[in-house]
Amino acid sequence: MTKEEQLTPQRAAEWLAQHHPTRSAAAWLQWLANNRNSNRPAAFRVPCLKDAGRVWYALRDLVTLLATEQAIQAGHTAKEVTLLRAVEDGMLNRPWHGAGRVYAQYDSKSKEPFVKLAIDNPLMTFRLSLKEAAALLVELDDAIVNAEHMAEELDPAYQRKTRPR
Repeated sequence: MTKEEQLTPQRAAEWLAQHHPTRSAAAWLQWLANNRNSNRPAAFRVPCLKDAGRVWYALRDLVTLLATEQAIQAGHTAKEVTLLRAVEDGMLNRPWHGAGRVYAQYDSKSKEPFVKLAIDNPLMTFRLSLKEAAALLVELDDAIVNAEHMAEELDPAYQRKTRPR
């Protein structure tokens, strides 16, 4: 992202107020701060870059925010708008291509092991208890077996590529 595309929260709030005057710049600034707080519920999150104690917003994400706000005002739910945006951006059914990592971790405070699943783009991490990780493993195994059964039923020439354990 170039410097011209990066906006501070104050500048982003002013830009939003100028292009969508349903809120003042001060109200947009508070809305952006609330949206960054992961402890607060939000129908959708506006991506931001946190760098050396500063927060930056990409202009393209603010344009998307305005389109989302307008769609909500037109009667769509935030969930519908987010899903439609994901489809438009090609965010659904992406190929994996090593897009994530799985790490074994240990929490010294709680004295419990856990598994961290990290997705690279968009960067997201998930903390899974060992029980949750094992359940995910079972779900993945079931999905593989079911997908291969489906392929065999739809295409008799299909050759199985995996074998269940």
